[in-house]
Amino acid sequence: MTSHRNQNLCETGEHVPAVGNCQSKVNRAASIKLIRRPHRSKDAAAPFNEPTPAHVHSTAANKSGAFLFHIDIFAVKADSMVNRVFSEVTSTVTNSFEANQVVPDVVPKAPTALVKVVFPSGVEVNEGNELTPTQVKDVPTVTWDASPDEFYTLAMTELREFEHWLVVNIPGNDVTAGETLAAYIGSGPSQNSGLHRYVYLVYKQPSRLTFDEPRLPNTSADNRTNFFIAKFAEKYELGDPIAGNFYQAQYDDYVPILFEQLGIDTYN
Repeated sequence: MTSHRNQNLCETGEHVPAVGNCQSKVNRAASIKLIRRPHRSKDAAAPFNEPTPAHVHSTAANKSGAFLFHIDIFAVKADSMVNRVFSEVTSTVTNSFEANQVVPDVVPKAPTALVKVVFPSGVEVNEGNELTPTQVKDVPTVTWDASPDEFYTLAMTELREFEHWLVVNIPGNDVTAGETLAAYIGSGPSQNSGLHRYVYLVYKQPSRLTFDEPRLPNTSADNRTNFFIAKFAEKYELGDPIAGNFYQAQYDDYVPILFEQLGIDTYN
């Protein structure tokens, strides 16, 4: 009777002072569970070899082995989750660029990663969402997955290409430390022209480059029309964009202010 009670307490993990070997039984049982089943025995009466003391690890080894086992399982699950998320993001970016004709109208191939673009007004670019010219009038904060030892080019353009923003030789994703070829100009779609698509693209440069291009201020539209980012990328051997994003905007009351800043009446 006492033996049966002690056995139950041992199985439930309660403290049993009278049973000195309870913990060792638990450890031994746990150790055996972590050992691979032995091969089938040739003895038909004994289908599996019984574990011998040589199979049984010490308590410390058992705990360490179990810990490493769980670490391995966690690592596999985490890696699988990262791969799944990356695959979903890649698919989303590609689909949104193609569905909205950013590919092939602006670039021949869609990027595989998203650029995060957040404006001082608090709005954020999100794969074709509609924003207003007023919301995007100021220079945004732009970030992407970058190596601090590499240089990048950041461009903002639209489908009827107009050079809204162009920064080159960016170390990592520190845009403020890059070389500005075209100062930032927000969206200025003409009245009654509908929604315009504004595209952000990031290219990874082969190295720090010398760019033979005019430096354009944000007070003039001169030399900004007839800009083609694909030709620019080809000229400097930048390859395909590695990251991108885009939004849509249509005319609002800020547009006349922008036109006045640029010294123009209208543009398409």
